[in-house]
Amino acid sequence: MRWPLQAVGAVGLRLAWGRWRRVRYGRRILGTIHPYLLLGVAGLLLPQIKSEGPPIRLYDWVAGAIKMLPMAIAFFVLSRAFFIPYLITFGSAYNSVDPWEAEKTPIRTYITIYGTFMLPLIALALLQLRRGIQWAQPLSKQVSVWVLGAGVLATVFLLTREAPVSILAMPMIALSIACALLPIAHSQQRLFWLASAGAFAITIFVELYVLKGDIARMNTVFKFYITAWLLLGVTAASALVTVVGDMLPKKPVPQPVQPPAVEEEGERTVVLHPAPAPADGLGLGKLAFSTLMAIALFLAALYPAFAIPAKMRDRYVPTMPTGLDGIAYMQEAQYSDTFEDRQKVWPLKWDYEAIRWMQDNVKGSPTIIEEGSARGNQYRWSGRFSIYTGLPTVAGWQWHQRQQRAAMDERVVMDRDQDVADFYRTLDAEQARLLLRRYNVKYIILGDMEKIFHSPTGLPKFEQMVTDGTLRVAYSNEGTTIYEVIGY
Repeated sequence: MRWPLQAVGAVGLRLAWGRWRRVRYGRRILGTIHPYLLLGVAGLLLPQIKSEGPPIRLYDWVAGAIKMLPMAIAFFVLSRAFFIPYLITFGSAYNSVDPWEAEKTPIRTYITIYGTFMLPLIALALLQLRRGIQWAQPLSKQVSVWVLGAGVLATVFLLTREAPVSILAMPMIALSIACALLPIAHSQQRLFWLASAGAFAITIFVELYVLKGDIARMNTVFKFYITAWLLLGVTAASALVTVVGDMLPKKPVPQPVQPPAVEEEGERTVVLHPAPAPADGLGLGKLAFSTLMAIALFLAALYPAFAIPAKMRDRYVPTMPTGLDGIAYMQEAQYSDTFEDRQKVWPLKWDYEAIRWMQDNVKGSPTIIEEGSARGNQYRWSGRFSIYTGLPTVAGWQWHQRQQRAAMDERVVMDRDQDVADFYRTLDAEQARLLLRRYNVKYIILGDMEKIFHSPTGLPKFEQMVTDGTLRVAYSNEGTTIYEVIGY
């Protein structure tokens, strides 16, 4: 008796392990990409629900949810647990949303971005709805038909909210959900269509809401669109393969040869031969889809063909030869900037030569001090030594530093920025030494950027500090000097 029970137990354990293995692998992936957590839970739920049969009842959903609940809990807990070291130190610059009332995405732009994804999904949805809706039954009793009707109403409502793209996105959501609820759909197809619906729902969300604190809605659109692109990249590619496979001529299935029927017409005998099977030609619908899809793919392929050369032409010095050296442009580039009453135009070659010297001669990762945030004016030539050498600096671009430390008080960054300003501005060498000790600075950068963004009255102290043995000139050219700290 013991052996049969052990055999049954082994089979049961193997089946259970197959389910829990999905949880084990899934929690690793979903721990890194939280937006897909709901999709992962749906992937656990759908296989528990009866597929490919009569319409799904509420009981089926409830029963499936109960069976799935332990796996879903484990899935969620493990996806968080394996990333606890990251999560406990994570802070986001955006923690709430506001309504977005400004300019919305034009329909033309939306088609440019999503048109290539939409075509194969529309074609596959129409194919599955044609085959899945029970036309012989009352349409009013079929859930998918109700979903399509609700999609029309939702589109009208969203248009009143001044979201023009909803005239395209909402029908795509309705088609996707309707296909997911077809009686003939199996769990993989339902998950596929839920992913498609979620992607288009994201594109509507960014038309209505914006992350609080965003620059206009730049990061809102970009970050959420990344998720939509990933989902549609998978679903649209799969849909295209499925639709093309459906369009290809099918290999004829051998049929048993039927003898011709014989009928008597009075004194005449008539032989009735079986009707030949219709030819599997390219119908009007297939021709239209093939043409539109070919045009869409061709237009999409034009982007890298034209965008890459255009980006390559957008250069500091258009006359310089192309190459892989990312700082070669500095040898001939000119830069200008203004701060307070000081304005200057200077060649970048002096910084280029100093950066090259640091790349070739500095060992390890010593801390440097330079004008890192242009006194709060973003996106200047500031921070160029830390950018091009990878060495840690006292203060970088202020807004980006605050974003990356959102869990901390912003004064942590602001104080460093002020310390950099005080270091270059002060006339007191002892105060400068105090700041060098505070941040364990090894190299001091003094170039045109520092000279324009800081009062020139504070710069002579560096020669004094060379004289008293605090600093030595490690490198110098006509425009840039690098001091090495040799004693505090």
